[in-house]
Amino acid sequence: TEDGYSVNTCQRCGGTNWSSLAAFPCPALQFADISETAWYHQCVDYAVRKGLMFGKSNTVFAPNEKLTRGQMMALLYRLEGEPDVEAQTPFADVKQELYYAKAIAWAYANGIAYGVSHEAFAPEAEVTREQMAAFLARYAAWKGVYKEAEGNLAQFTDSKQISAYAAPHVMWAVENGILSGYTDNTLRPLGNATRAEAANMFMNYCLNIGG
Repeated sequence: TEDGYSVNTCQRCGGTNWSSLAAFPCPALQFADISETAWYHQCVDYAVRKGLMFGKSNTVFAPNEKLTRGQMMALLYRLEGEPDVEAQTPFADVKQELYYAKAIAWAYANGIAYGVSHEAFAPEAEVTREQMAAFLARYAAWKGVYKEAEGNLAQFTDSKQISAYAAPHVMWAVENGILSGYTDNTLRPLGNATRAEAANMFMNYCLNIGG
């Protein structure tokens, strides 16, 4: 956030060229609820700069607010560049005028997300940490960059809480540095993911897998 400089050194003659660099704005600084020392500051910076996430207002990001299924689909859809969507969802609880309608239609059409039933998607339901891992894993598989993990999750004291369907996806997310545990050696797979955690996981996905 401060002015700086860059130095280019010639490997042949050793000569140097200095050039000034203007301060690079820090997107998270616009939000009054994002501290510069918060663990998620860099993650929010990344997600906002990349256009994946926005504030709840011009000055509020709400890092501890729980993420919903609809919001998760919107994040994945933005990560993909918001491609054109012709199909509509078969879900009665997804109103076509809402911001996540195209995202859910796209995710459903490509096998990235399914409904909680044949008629309902539950877009306003909160997303768990293991569900986030599963959605990202399915997205990676759709992109052709998913590789099955071969490790185990025994280092986490609550690993037995992971749902059977999500276990390989969670293992993939942990092995690829997308999802990490807490300081008490728990993973909290059934805990609801916050907006800050979503910013962290998407940043890790982009840096470690690509996006």
